[in-house]
Amino acid sequence: MAMTAELTDLQEKIISNVSAKHWNHVEDAWVEVMAGPPPPEEFHGPVIGKLALRKPERIQELYEPYMEELLGKGEGELVLSLIELILGSDDTQGWLRPVTLKAIREVHKDRPTDQVDHFIDKANLEDEDVNLAKSLTEFNDLLGATKGQVFLHRSWGLGIVRELDIASGNVIIDFQQREGQKMTLEGVRNFLERIPKDHLEARAVLDKEGLLAQAKENPAAVIQLTLKSRKGRIKVSDMKRLFLRTFMTDSQYKSFWNAARGAIKLDPWVEQRGSGLHAELVLRDKPQSFLDEIIKRIASARSTLERRGVLRDVRKHGSDAEITEDDAKALQVLFAKPVTDGALKTDAELLAHSLLFDEFSELFGEMENPIDPAPLLAREDVRELIWKVDIHELRRLALHKIAGIHEHWAEIFAQVMPDMDTRTATWMERELRARKEDHWHNVGIENIFARPSSNPELFTWAAKNLLTGSWTELKESLPNVMIMEEIFSVLSEIQGRVDNEDDPKDAAEAKNQVTKVRGLLNETNSVHFKKAIVTATTEEARRLMRTIRLHDALPAQLKHALETILINQHRDLRSVSRSEEEEERRRPTFHYTTSKSLDEQRELFSKLKKDTRDMAPIIEAARELGDLKENSEYHAAKDRQKLLMQQATELEDLIARARVVEGRDEEGSDQSRFGTAVTIRATATKAESRYTIMGIWEADLENGIISYLTPFGSQLLGRRVGDVFVVKAQNGTETEYEMLAIENVLKPAETH
Repeated sequence: MAMTAELTDLQEKIISNVSAKHWNHVEDAWVEVMAGPPPPEEFHGPVIGKLALRKPERIQELYEPYMEELLGKGEGELVLSLIELILGSDDTQGWLRPVTLKAIREVHKDRPTDQVDHFIDKANLEDEDVNLAKSLTEFNDLLGATKGQVFLHRSWGLGIVRELDIASGNVIIDFQQREGQKMTLEGVRNFLERIPKDHLEARAVLDKEGLLAQAKENPAAVIQLTLKSRKGRIKVSDMKRLFLRTFMTDSQYKSFWNAARGAIKLDPWVEQRGSGLHAELVLRDKPQSFLDEIIKRIASARSTLERRGVLRDVRKHGSDAEITEDDAKALQVLFAKPVTDGALKTDAELLAHSLLFDEFSELFGEMENPIDPAPLLAREDVRELIWKVDIHELRRLALHKIAGIHEHWAEIFAQVMPDMDTRTATWMERELRARKEDHWHNVGIENIFARPSSNPELFTWAAKNLLTGSWTELKESLPNVMIMEEIFSVLSEIQGRVDNEDDPKDAAEAKNQVTKVRGLLNETNSVHFKKAIVTATTEEARRLMRTIRLHDALPAQLKHALETILINQHRDLRSVSRSEEEEERRRPTFHYTTSKSLDEQRELFSKLKKDTRDMAPIIEAARELGDLKENSEYHAAKDRQKLLMQQATELEDLIARARVVEGRDEEGSDQSRFGTAVTIRATATKAESRYTIMGIWEADLENGIISYLTPFGSQLLGRRVGDVFVVKAQNGTETEYEMLAIENVLKPAETH
């Protein structure tokens, strides 16, 4: 309980007069304390502390009559709190003993009298020779450790007192993780937290089945109980952990929370602040009706989405809350207020507010829509206007109205379809079909394929429909193989955004989109891919094979599955596949390079990835130029993107297999190897040549630098000065050479 400003002033007046020893003024101020309602406990601590320092005997003069009056009003708990405050400042106040006994009997009048008297006797509360503070502590220990009392131990969890042995001063407690634990009263006081019997945890131990039944029948009451046990507030995530730890299973909690969410909205005492993982439940100081909360929320709403959330709650819970006709009129006034106040600044906001009214018109009775949507929906830029309405259901409602008022509604549908969510696009597609607008239906679908990466989820929906034969009339303009190539292309473009460190939110969205598009390739043993390649030519199949192998958004298992399907359908790809596998087996598992070259190649890889991402808007622009089958700009851009993807994939593999050779300390080398320069002489012609043997990235034939992985370079390895050896060329000719000199060119870096 918080102190009011008046009580704070009164407290300060008493303290200042005690400090100045103006006792007459202290007594005058104390009359105000006696006459008014009991101030909170926090009021008395500073007053008692100051009196104990200045004049301890004044404590009895002021507080003895005050506590007698409090006991007459049934305020025994407050009196015991005041006694503990006084004893904490001055435990020599002997006059407190009879007051303490009276307060104890008042507070515990519902307990058996013989039990209370027994505890009083055991704690020596009536013995004037025993320190009162010590006796009161012993009494509280005994009282708090009676059979059935619930305690919490940090490691052993909740426990319930099985037995109190007053003679030995021991308590037997059954904990969740340790039954029959014997503890002293002092141990109980120091190591356990006593849980009041009206708190949730105590209820969970004493009457678990009853608490579960209440949670099912009246979830709001259980939430109120929880809040009272947690000082009036708790996070939803913390409440879930508490319930699962004490009395619920996961499935029981899910069922409870599904019911509780609706009950909270109607409960006058419980308020939910925020949503999701960060939501918090708060116990109100005073009850608030469902209508009060709705009025408060709709008055504070600042967006169409927030207003829609409020109206959905009215629709869902309004009948349970018994909203009257007058209540509905109050909602009408509040709903129209943003319009009359001029708070809606843009045409998109005005349109959204008007559509929102129509969506929930049954809540407003005969009230006229405060904004006529017809002039807004008749505008030339209606496509852009609809796109700015960021709630799918309202977009769908706007399109429904356009279909009833606009002469060119079908053309508008075709224009806006690529911007819609899947549910809205499905409705539009069916509406166009039902009203025999086949031409604009086909244009709308083709428009989706003109900008597939701008709305991957919708593109996936359209691709699946085409591949399953839903729109057979589009087979010529959108053949299956082209659709499959588009799927791989879109997947690549989205994958480029997954690595976008500058925009984590976009990267996370792209990752989700990759999963959805990839799901189309994975679905039911790649059934859509199988259908797509049935009519593919050999060249198209080879192109798909290359695309699959070089694609960085396909996991290895899916790549293998798609390749197998292609080879089974196109037998002539088997020989190509075998030769590539053989070449792969011959490739070394790693290759040598220098740290400088490796850094340069890593920079090049980053540039290739960026260049691949930068192709997306170029391809998007090329798509707008017309029919994809005859669009040379589009296909050139796609080929460029594939080349960049291939280069990036191959370079990534080489980087992964690179092994850096550092500088060597020796001045020369007795054998030719990576990092040496060799001078050789042809035996027949006596012509001398000098070569530096390096890796594939350092090779520069014009400057005499050759790769040790080339046929010629590999035959120079392992030679010593004076060796005579034969080198066999690729055309089969053989040349004899003598090794004249070997020089180390990898000097170690200088250190300072």
